[in-house]
Amino acid sequence: MSAWATHAAASPDTTAYSAAHSRSMSVAEAVRRLKLASAPGAPFRLLCAGADRCEGDTVAAVTATFAPLARWLAAERGVSELAVTLRGPNVRLAPSAAAAFQLPLPAGGSVTLAIQFDPRVLPGPDGPAEPPLAFDLLVAFNAGVWGYETWTGALARAAAGGAGGAAAALPCLVTAYCRSECEADEEALEAAGLELAWEAEANPWASLQAWVPTSERGAGAAAEEGEARAESAWWLCIAPRAA
Repeated sequence: MSAWATHAAASPDTTAYSAAHSRSMSVAEAVRRLKLASAPGAPFRLLCAGADRCEGDTVAAVTATFAPLARWLAAERGVSELAVTLRGPNVRLAPSAAAAFQLPLPAGGSVTLAIQFDPRVLPGPDGPAEPPLAFDLLVAFNAGVWGYETWTGALARAAAGGAGGAAAALPCLVTAYCRSECEADEEALEAAGLELAWEAEANPWASLQAWVPTSERGAGAAAEEGEARAESAWWLCIAPRAA
């Protein structure tokens, strides 16, 4: 049975519901699986690296993307605030668009969703110096790590922790459109010496809105011919490590 069968039972269109909630529920599942928790009274801090219009090109759209995660963290982890930073050169909104909202909870009360925007590229080991990353989890949705050499260095720096990396060693969740791409991501990361918390596998919270590319360009070099694709269909996770 699909993970969505129960979760989206109240929705008249399970496929559309899964597409809208896949990002939030994928992160929630990673938080559960990695046993992550923020410090008492502190926000849960999520870095969405390589963000683009798919995470939202308006504040309202970004809020809709991550509101289910904020509510899940409040219910399951007792978190009072989710702080999301969207980072990457394809982020559509300026840093000045940062916003925070109080989201009502079904059981009463509310949870804060704070959103920030950072148009900078996530640096690799030889990139510019900047303050250490201070997050609980990094996620890169449908990143195509296999196709960009800069990704492996940037993720290695984020996962390492300490000087030049994250303030603390940072687990990095990477999703992919299909099995072949995720396995290619895995090969690229392992070739770079990164250890995985879990290897390429089907994501139980993948979007059910699948398609088959009609051209080689649309398929991507790592995808097999005729292979169906979907948002975050497969995933893996890079384990945090000591610097």
